[in-house]
Amino acid sequence: MSGKEHLDLEDLLRAAELSGATLELRTDSTRGRGRMVVMDGKLLYANLSGEQPEVGREAVDAMLAADTNVSVAPVSGAIARNIDPDDSVEPAQSSPPLEPAPQEPDMSENPFQAVVDRLKNSVPGAMATGIFSIRDGLMLAVNSSVPDTNMDAMSGSHVRIVDQMNKFVGYLPERISGRLQSSVLVLEDATFYMAMDEEGDFALMIACEAGKGSLGFMRLMARKQMGLVRELMTA
Repeated sequence: MSGKEHLDLEDLLRAAELSGATLELRTDSTRGRGRMVVMDGKLLYANLSGEQPEVGREAVDAMLAADTNVSVAPVSGAIARNIDPDDSVEPAQSSPPLEPAPQEPDMSENPFQAVVDRLKNSVPGAMATGIFSIRDGLMLAVNSSVPDTNMDAMSGSHVRIVDQMNKFVGYLPERISGRLQSSVLVLEDATFYMAMDEEGDFALMIACEAGKGSLGFMRLMARKQMGLVRELMTA
């Protein structure tokens, strides 16, 4: 991850913890400018400057409480070695309360099912996750906690939606057109995010309860699984 991300700070910390990322988070808010260093998913350092400077855990809490703009940058080993011990965050308090990282699923029986199970466990507020073939509408795997949902019919509808969207894109001027990458459906009680494969073979769907699932985090976690699904499709 690099540059500006349309994610809030807690989403970024959760994503870093789940993925074991190493990165630097720079924040800007009414409380001042802040900096965090995450190594292998662990929040090691936090410093907040301004009228009320804070370090360590107090800096983390202050940045989470403020309306904060966040930018993400890679972190080098040299930066990590020069961390001021007084600003470090104790391992037991390394991050705000996060949901535990899910167990790695067994990929031996139905590898597609293992992917959607892992994805549903990784996205806060997720009600359903699924993988379906764009070419024929066949649902390859689904994990849904919503009863009485006809996922096969929904996947067929998604295929028609993708087809209509591609037709719409075809009418656009070439300078603003391109491959259809994703779609979002926002309802009163739920948000649906669908990411399309580069080859147009499959789509990955996430449905979250309204107000619980960050769209940016849904996009991030879907992107992490797309390569694995592509490998499974071609295996």
